[in-house]
Amino acid sequence: MRDLVASYVPYYFSDRTLDPNDLTLVGYSDPVDLVAKYGPGWIASEGALWDIYYTYIDDSVPFHYFFDGPGDPHLYPAVRAIKENWIRLDAAGKPYVSLADLPAEARAAWEAFWKVYGPADGPRPSGQAREIEQAFYRVTGTTPIDLDDNAFDLQFFLAAGYRLDQLVK
Repeated sequence: MRDLVASYVPYYFSDRTLDPNDLTLVGYSDPVDLVAKYGPGWIASEGALWDIYYTYIDDSVPFHYFFDGPGDPHLYPAVRAIKENWIRLDAAGKPYVSLADLPAEARAAWEAFWKVYGPADGPRPSGQAREIEQAFYRVTGTTPIDLDDNAFDLQFFLAAGYRLDQLVK
């Protein structure tokens, strides 16, 4: 499985930069039987498949980073962020990154990152912003940009009528 997924790495590049050298595929999940879970209709669908995107992953599906050793699965970063309360819902039900719930080291890195990351860095952090991003990643297993994106994307999951308890069992 690992070798199959690794063969796709060159084709997964950032939709932020549209740069084929800005590769974004960092790992893979254990196999998920989409036909068993959703039926065969999705295979030939020409419509959007957001329901599958937002519901095929939950905390029972391990994620393997390419740099992990065998047998070192993790939760998907978005699922971990919800379980750790790094992403919460405000009174209106809108997701946000809860800085108070981040580990202290990550909270400091988060604040430092957003102070130095800016338009001059382009879509991907560089220089000091990249160093801070890596420090944040070492503590959380995600980046400030990805955590922020996970909180943003969660609104679509919720708007489609899904609940957090469907991701976190």
